[in-house]
Amino acid sequence: IRTLLISLARLHTPADLQLYMVSMMGGGLNDLGDLPHAAQVVHGTQGERIRRLFARLLDTLDNRQSTPDDAAPVILLVIDPFESFRDAYYEQHMPALQRLISEGHGAGIYVILAANSISILPDRLRSLMPQRIALALSSPADYAVTVGPLADKQVADLPPGRGFVPGNPPLTCQIALPD
Repeated sequence: IRTLLISLARLHTPADLQLYMVSMMGGGLNDLGDLPHAAQVVHGTQGERIRRLFARLLDTLDNRQSTPDDAAPVILLVIDPFESFRDAYYEQHMPALQRLISEGHGAGIYVILAANSISILPDRLRSLMPQRIALALSSPADYAVTVGPLADKQVADLPPGRGFVPGNPPLTCQIALPD
């Protein structure tokens, strides 16, 4: 997640990209809050800030749907790890998250969910996500559900940043830190 966000920040100006991050465990995303593209990182224990963030994103979605603006920056919401978010906020924010995922791409709003296993994502939510990247997953069987069937040798000892995207067959990808 960190590498992806740093790369996106290097490729896009703050006028073109806004980052919103929800860090459910630890402070792994904290220093990314210093990027000029980012609002401060919201932590999982800050329930009121999470509520305000989702209200703001839904208001933005409504505004962009009613009055499209091609010059509006792309918004990226990152939730890491999703399973902790689900456990803490399922009742409160799952409908809003589903709406952001299903309708957001047409309004320039995208969501990244980090999870240890594809089974953590509810089927409804998973069906709304057209793009997936499978890096090191906890179970080899998860790759088949996430990106398609792979040979066992393909998933053995993946180097850091190596993964797969859906395809027929799944395509290898590499996410690496920028110089």
